[in-house]
Parts: sequence; C-alpha cells; structure tokens
Amino acid sequence: MNPNLYKKITASNLCLIAVLFLTAAYSLFESLRMHQSIESIITLWLLAVGMSVVTIKHLPPKETSILRHDIILSWIFLICANGTLLATAYMNDSLAMQISIFLIMGACMARFTNYQNVFKLLPAGAIFLILLPNSTYFNSLISYPLRLICSYLTCWTLKLCAVDVSCDGTILQLGAEKIAVTSACSGIAQLEAMFLIGWIIVMLVQKRLICQILHWLLLLPIVILLNSLRLTITLLLYLGIGEAAFGETIHTTLGYVMVIAVVTVFWACRSLIRVQEKAEVKK
Repeated sequence: MNPNLYKKITASNLCLIAVLFLTAAYSLFESLRMHQSIESIITLWLLAVGMSVVTIKHLPPKETSILRHDIILSWIFLICANGTLLATAYMNDSLAMQISIFLIMGACMARFTNYQNVFKLLPAGAIFLILLPNSTYFNSLISYPLRLICSYLTCWTLKLCAVDVSCDGTILQLGAEKIAVTSACSGIAQLEAMFLIGWIIVMLVQKRLICQILHWLLLLPIVILLNSLRLTITLLLYLGIGEAAFGETIHTTLGYVMVIAVVTVFWACRSLIRVQEKAEVKK
C-alpha cells in the first residue's frame, strides 16, 4: 500500500468520515426499526453511500483551517435544529425529530470541513436521515400526484390511438369499463431503483457538477413519460385480449421493458447536457 496515502488522511477528514459513518449506521438501524420496505432501504442507502464516497474522495489532502463563516453556518444549523423540535405541533413528531438530527449532522460537518463540502454532503444526509426512515410516508405523499399525471398522459395517448376514453382523477373510463390507476401503476415501485441507476449513469458520463445535476433532473420526467406509455400499451392489450392483459406475465414483462427503456433514454440524453469547458490558458 502507498505510504503517502496515510498522509492524506487528516484529523478533520477522519472526524467528518466518522460523522458520516455514524449517520449511515443510524439511518439503516432506524429504517429497519420502523419496518420500511427492505428493497427501498437498500436502494436508497446505497445511493446515499455512493454520494458520500464521491464527495469524500475530493476532500483536501491537507489540514485546512475552519473559517468564521463555517462556524457561523454550524450555529445556524444548530439554531434551526432547535426550531424544528419546536415545530412538532405542525408536523409528524418522528419527521420533526429526523429533520432536527439532519440539521445537527450538518452542524457537525461544518466544524470539520468548509461550507462547499457541507452542502455537497447534505443531499446524502437528507436521504440517510429524512427520506430513509420516512420512505413509506413520502411514497404515500407523492403516489397520488404521480398517479394523476400518469392517468392524464395515458388518457391523452389513448385518444391519439382513437380510443374512446375519459379521465376522472385517477380513474380511466374505457366505454362502460372503469379502470383505476393504482400506486403499483404509478411507477413509484421502480423510482428508488431508477434514482440509483440514474446516479451511476450520471457519474459515468458527466464530469462537472452542474451537468450531473441537470442530467439527473431529467430522470423523473423520463420515468413518468415511459410509465404512461407502459399503461397505454397495457390498456390497448386489454381492449384486444381482455383481462389477460393484467396478468402477472404481461405486467412483469412490461415492467422490465420500461426499466430498460428508461435507462436507454436517460443514457441517450447525456449529449443534451453539456457545459462548454474553459480552454486552458497556455503559460
């Protein structure tokens, strides 16, 4: 092993890594304790770990002094954490506690690294401490909007195919038949896995942070559009072969096809996100 590697591990960086390790361990324990979906836990936890590792790899190899604004940021986080605990009358007690712990984590990180690294690590911290322990709550929160969007997009697409269809909320009416777009049809079950796969693709094809963020933001619209197309195909099959279109074989096959299509389209969008690199100035 390269002996110079140890010289790059500063006291501040070790403390920061310790904070992240404790955060990751706590989030995993708390998520399991609250009986969240194991698949969702593993996917989101791996995503947050990957985001943390990428930031840690770019930490400065030398000890850097903590500036005044970093200390001020730490105190701001602590004050906000106390304020969050006082807001339990307006939100779920468990969610308020998780947000408060998240802010305390931010305060600790601000004492060991500069504010740029703190803000780069905050998304991973939010996944660890807010999203993971409350994934069931957030899934139920976004499930209806996703179902509503998919319902109207599917209705519009079916009309393009000359199908007599109308939409009332998340209920599609095909002739005399009423078909509900449920949570399983909204694409939310694949969303966590798509976020992880999308993040890996972004890390592979984009080098600059702004490009990575812009590319990743395309993922949700792509998932919604392709999931609506999957629903359209399912309902067209229903009009042709009846109830068999909702069978496990067709449902699973179309689900896998949608995942492959999302990955393919998302990968193809890499050339749309480009920021002109600055030319190197010759000395």
